[in-house]
Amino acid sequence: MSTLKKSGCSQREIAEIIGTSQSTVSRELARNTSERGYKHRQAQGQTDRRRTESAWASRMTPKMIEVIESKLRAEWSPEQISGWLLNNQEQLIIPVAFQVATFLAAFAHPDHLLLVGSRGFAYLLPSSKLKCFGYSYESIYLQIWANKQAGGDLYMHFRRQGKKYDKRRNGKSTRGQIKNRVSIDDRPEIVDDKSRIGDWEIDTVIGKVHSGALVTIVERVTKYTVSKAQQM
Repeated sequence: MSTLKKSGCSQREIAEIIGTSQSTVSRELARNTSERGYKHRQAQGQTDRRRTESAWASRMTPKMIEVIESKLRAEWSPEQISGWLLNNQEQLIIPVAFQVATFLAAFAHPDHLLLVGSRGFAYLLPSSKLKCFGYSYESIYLQIWANKQAGGDLYMHFRRQGKKYDKRRNGKSTRGQIKNRVSIDDRPEIVDDKSRIGDWEIDTVIGKVHSGALVTIVERVTKYTVSKAQQM
């Protein structure tokens, strides 16, 4: 794209040559163009970085899932689990053959760590990117919610103040009601005061004809929001 731009090609011509839409070319040029022109190295670097971070942020090994669920059942908070994962990553890394490790490490900086993906691919990850390998607490919240939607009970192990969840056994119909719902009137006063950070509200927006749903988790004080689309 950089070469085509310098040769005087229009956005439409660039799009036709590289086989993409003109809007994609327009966004790419706008995102990485300064007064000195289009910065292709910057663009490639950002693309590689987003791809790497996305892959490691979303990849969960069976061992990681086992650890998360075990600690949730031990009443750990998602924030505590996220911190533990970050500080104990070496226990979650898949071993790699010595020959491969030696070859790759020879070209790595001392502050790089050798990781192996689920399909056996080896990665050299800078220390500054290790947070991407540790599972974020926002993602753990989403995992708990997805587990609940699938009929799981991980959400029952939240460390929380106020009344515990209690199953209804009166035989009344609960259709259209939230299972194990706790009234908003029963939550602690400190939550209503919004004097501390760490209290979250979870909500679900159902799509047209139940084609899908959007799960949102909002921190009450900072309004920090995490959202994820779910298939129905």
